[in-house]
Amino acid sequence: MKHIAFLSSLLLAGAVLAPGQGVSLTSQQLCEKVFEQYGLRSEGCDLEDTPTPPADTRTPDAEMRENHVFFASGGTGLDAGALAQISVLADVLQSPLMQNACLRLVGHSDSSGPAEQNRQIALERAQAVANELRRRLAAPERVREVASEGEDQPLPGFKPTSRHNRRVALFAKSCN
Repeated sequence: MKHIAFLSSLLLAGAVLAPGQGVSLTSQQLCEKVFEQYGLRSEGCDLEDTPTPPADTRTPDAEMRENHVFFASGGTGLDAGALAQISVLADVLQSPLMQNACLRLVGHSDSSGPAEQNRQIALERAQAVANELRRRLAAPERVREVASEGEDQPLPGFKPTSRHNRRVALFAKSCN
């Protein structure tokens, strides 16, 4: 496993592997590059004096992407990526495993602009996702709640102004 993780780190860092030549970066340089680009601290790396990269250079991990619909701009329009994600979500919700799940959608915003305006735009985002889901579900009433947190709950580890805070969080629970 360590070899796979190390190889993944090499590939992520963009290190060049040449047959018979090895890696073109020293171990320390590679550690620093992986940490700088991805915020990952690898075992055996001496990074005690290396500052944590700015939060807004991070990207949401897979779990965050599965549980949120992100908005590319400051508006409420669903782009192609959001529509594709909602389509997949609707298919999953129609499956036998999830057919008894109901949803709560919570809109969020970054901290740019006035707080009340951010709360309103976050609610409109949640309503846009709810409308699209309702259109795609056989039982549209399964979208039970649409709410807004505005800028009050930024994603952990992200700056309040990060574009990744422009999102709708998806929560599922049994309809019963």
